[in-house]
Amino acid sequence: MKYPIILIYILFSVGLFQNTTAAENYRFRTVDVYDGLSNSEIRCIYKDSNGFMWFGTPSGLNRYDGYEVITYRQSFNSGQTGYYNNDIWSIQESFDRKLWLQTAYSYTVYDLTLQRFEKNTNELFEKYCGATDFSGLYIDEQKNFWFLLWDDVRLYKIDTGELKIFTQGKRDGLSKGLIIDVKQGDNCYWFLFDNGVIECMDARTYKIIERNDGLRKMMKQTNITSMKLFIDSSGDVWVYNIGADFGIAGYNPSGKNWIHYSATSKTHPISHNIVMGMQEDEDGMIWVGTDHGGVTLIDKTNNEISVMLHDESIPSSLPENTINTLYLDDTNIMWLGTYKRGVCYYSKHIYKFQSITDKSGLSFADINNFEEDENGNLWLGTNGGGLIYYDRARNTYTTYRHDPDNPASPGGDVIVSLKRDHLNRLWIGYYMSGLDCYDGNRFIHYRTSNKENAVLPDDNVWKMLLDNENRLWVATLRGGVVVLNPDTGERLKHFVTDGSVYSVLQKKDGEILIGSQRGLYVYNASADRLVLYDKDILGEAQLNRFDINAIHEDSRGLLWIGTRNGLFVYDRELQFIRYFEDSDGLSSNLIQCILEDANVVPTLFSQYFGNSSGDHRTEFDEQMPVFAKSCACLFA
Repeated sequence: MKYPIILIYILFSVGLFQNTTAAENYRFRTVDVYDGLSNSEIRCIYKDSNGFMWFGTPSGLNRYDGYEVITYRQSFNSGQTGYYNNDIWSIQESFDRKLWLQTAYSYTVYDLTLQRFEKNTNELFEKYCGATDFSGLYIDEQKNFWFLLWDDVRLYKIDTGELKIFTQGKRDGLSKGLIIDVKQGDNCYWFLFDNGVIECMDARTYKIIERNDGLRKMMKQTNITSMKLFIDSSGDVWVYNIGADFGIAGYNPSGKNWIHYSATSKTHPISHNIVMGMQEDEDGMIWVGTDHGGVTLIDKTNNEISVMLHDESIPSSLPENTINTLYLDDTNIMWLGTYKRGVCYYSKHIYKFQSITDKSGLSFADINNFEEDENGNLWLGTNGGGLIYYDRARNTYTTYRHDPDNPASPGGDVIVSLKRDHLNRLWIGYYMSGLDCYDGNRFIHYRTSNKENAVLPDDNVWKMLLDNENRLWVATLRGGVVVLNPDTGERLKHFVTDGSVYSVLQKKDGEILIGSQRGLYVYNASADRLVLYDKDILGEAQLNRFDINAIHEDSRGLLWIGTRNGLFVYDRELQFIRYFEDSDGLSSNLIQCILEDANVVPTLFSQYFGNSSGDHRTEFDEQMPVFAKSCACLFA
């Protein structure tokens, strides 16, 4: 992202203020030794051209495909010439699908195609560098090689096969001194010397167009060979790993000014002065990984700094506060390598939902269902904690609990269904406590024992539907289905079903479907009764043997039927039905709910029992009936 010059200047000239709440929205998933990593310490991260993630550890190279980890180590018996070492410090990929690995002693190469370490690395070094001994390597965006030697820098151009040697100390060339890092900028390359001097080389002419010693003047010591460069999307230059007491420095080439960020700075604070890595996310946020200080987030656009730390009470928080390295992959997933807790990764597309149960004020966290009101606020039906109203703007909760001594209180505390009607009244279905209507002032009770409002055949109200004529369909566990006039509370119809009713749906064509313990029913308006839906086809599929928990008609007219024993997808036009179960990739055969996202991808929410790890989801692609993938639920 480009910023106007004047804006960049302002961002690097004014103080940033610290925001302690912004980091709360970051939730991570972790890959650790229990998933197969060869070591809990991660020194470097890279994603190769095939999409595999590679992690460098002190005890080998790890490849991760999203499911399992494979470890690769060099062996003394492999016949490799030169030095070999399994302490991996950095990973880069060359044009010919080879991983160039910096180890604790030297460089080695792993061939992705042949899946083996190169035996004669000196031959490769001679081919591309013209030497076998060099202090550093950088592979740029065009896959050209930049080799750092002690008196010169060497560039091997892949498109021409030419080896350029830039001898230091020449006019318009690189200065003399030890160059410790190089990074590609916008039509240029930046070089960092161990004394803090930075120089910019034009990518077309290879002449030095800028020298700056501002950092050298700020540094307390020189000859720091551990320093690293990072160039952000606006072209600003960052230097980190400067030492135990310094922090980081940011340079704006347009304004020609440096900003010093440190733990003691009042205007540009970071969480810790030892900085191990830096990266920029898709929104332009600068991530600063520190030693024992977690991650500092620098928002240049809004002049804010926030700190992300490990929180023992939140499993999805940063797994620890020492971050060795950061890496942003091509799908905008931010990967973090830690000192003792393996790898963690973050993307705003992984966790779609922001948890409100982590916030203070929620009186009961076991939530069965939701209903949104006309203002976008949420009614939460809990599994024993009553009814809760969540005001999103104010971030406040109001709880309504049953009080046996107060007839005006809710009828119960275990809520299994919620439905808002055409006049914004809330209908509340309880387990064992009947049905309530809440108009914003009072709760009107409907129970089998209530002679005044004796409209229910059963006090277990499992599902509700407001149809196109504003009639309320109330599905019960033991009494079938009743249809009410929500304006008067009058019972209009009562249909007895074979078994409990778990789901109700009105299709686009107006048909009303009832999912029960013994099959799928449709309301026949002319006969005013329920009949089995498409009995021949669905009967042949023995749908009557499955408890139907969820019904969903997608945007293409396909009917998705979720049961306790798998999933049916029914194309009525083609008279075709297909069945899916866990052997096809479902995370569980027990389907509780089916939703469709904006990309026409149905998502099934299932629940495990026994050794359950919580809710899971399974996604399908839009070409029914092709199975797409299974993954951990966004609520995990």
